[in-house]
Amino acid sequence: MSEDNDTNDGFDWNGTRVLLTGASSGIGASLARELAKAGAIVGLCARRTELLDAVLADCRATSPESRAWTIDLADIDAIDGFAAQAADELGGVDVLINNAALSNFHGGALTTPWPDVEYLMRCNYLSPVRLTRALLPAMLERGSGRVVTVSSMAKQMSSPGESAYSASKAALSSWFEATATELWSSGVRFHLVYPALIGLEPGVDADDSVAETPNSGELIPAPVLARAMMRQVERDELELFMPYSAADVARNRAQNLPASIAMMAAWFERTNG
Repeated sequence: MSEDNDTNDGFDWNGTRVLLTGASSGIGASLARELAKAGAIVGLCARRTELLDAVLADCRATSPESRAWTIDLADIDAIDGFAAQAADELGGVDVLINNAALSNFHGGALTTPWPDVEYLMRCNYLSPVRLTRALLPAMLERGSGRVVTVSSMAKQMSSPGESAYSASKAALSSWFEATATELWSSGVRFHLVYPALIGLEPGVDADDSVAETPNSGELIPAPVLARAMMRQVERDELELFMPYSAADVARNRAQNLPASIAMMAAWFERTNG
């Protein structure tokens, strides 16, 4: 399910200042509500103000100091200023959760318009890296902090028809793996999340045990993933696959990459023939 780092500092969400991107819907909205219920002070950001305000209202029911900012994080030049504002208004950032991304993007390697390729890289790779670089110095000065980054099983599988999306998530994971290695002894801990198929319908939840399904293609409700991510941070686990069995899929592919590519190529030809 995961790989543990060597330390566990008795992490407690109560009073923890969290900056969460992509918080207006889906995984981000579910995570914001779960964090607020656990007593975290949640700073939310997203592009869609009306949806964001609704999530903020839910958070403030249990965490009154939570706040929100409307921002398009694809505007790379605006990120440093936003990071400074959020840190100032929250009184610091203890946990950064890089969740915002452009997902469900489908297009062939040669047919995806080049501006779309660049936009995907800006949203899914450059933006979270820029935000992390803006907030890391304060964490390093304190000697503590957590950075959670939502990648994708697309990074592990390099799915045909999702070349640009898969590449953006692969770049994202590689940067954070390298940074976690560079800063291993700094007191700042890093966490990577690899969701497969996540149910995003509002109001749908399930028992956390559904994450243990052996079917890596089963739809897992977003709140189940959100609570698993919180446990990942509490336990100081480097990686989280959702469902947990998706880790076996990634390992099996890595052990025999040519066979995996051949199998997926046959499936792609059948479905697109």
